[in-house]
Amino acid sequence: MKNKLNSCFYLLAFVLCISILSCKTTKNTSPEIGFWQLESKSGGITGRNQTAESIGFTQKMILVKNGTYLFLQNDTIIEKGLYTLLMGKTIFKTEAQQLIKFSSGKSLVIMKLDLERLELTENYNDGFGYAYKKTEKINYTKLPERIQN
Repeated sequence: MKNKLNSCFYLLAFVLCISILSCKTTKNTSPEIGFWQLESKSGGITGRNQTAESIGFTQKMILVKNGTYLFLQNDTIIEKGLYTLLMGKTIFKTEAQQLIKFSSGKSLVIMKLDLERLELTENYNDGFGYAYKKTEKINYTKLPERIQN
């Protein structure tokens, strides 16, 4: 009887240890979070297609999990604020689509979003489309002070 109790105790302790070790902290895996490098933009009245090289400077967008965004040009912050993701009416589909709204007032339709690529389009005829590629993962606590404030 004592051996069975000891066996049950050890089995319970083993299961408890495995359960604790298998627990992981919940991570924000939202695909929009990160550093995004502009690859190309196209559209407008002329339908012009511009690549990162033809634009003549680098453009980056940083989306932080706390809702902060930054736009950088040649690694200099040119705009900073808050963003929200929401569903809304667009000119592209009859059902609501996901939008990203910036505190500057600009809203863009999210045409594609995964862990490596983000495609945004202005929600009007002759609007521009922007294609971004994720350049690196982001950890907000490790951002330089000048970006956090």
